[in-house]
Amino acid sequence: VRYEDAVAWFIDRFGDGVAEAEKKFHEDDYVPFDVIIMDALDPQVNIPFAEVLYKQPAFLQSIYDSLTEDGIIVMQLGDAPSIHDPS
Repeated sequence: VRYEDAVAWFIDRFGDGVAEAEKKFHEDDYVPFDVIIMDALDPQVNIPFAEVLYKQPAFLQSIYDSLTEDGIIVMQLGDAPSIHDPS
């Protein structure tokens, strides 16, 4: 479990251009994940810092690149407007 700036963490470790010689963190920080669960702010919420979650392809690419070959990601990213809520 990590509690820090996820955008910076993933891009710094798994982003494009992170060459083997440039790795500056502990080697365990570069081990790919089998599962990533992301419970992010809803895209409908107008919070400026949350825009990076939806408008910066480098972040999503770095998450994808951090998965093992058979790894999965589960993302909760807001309401599904076409689904009827019975409540």
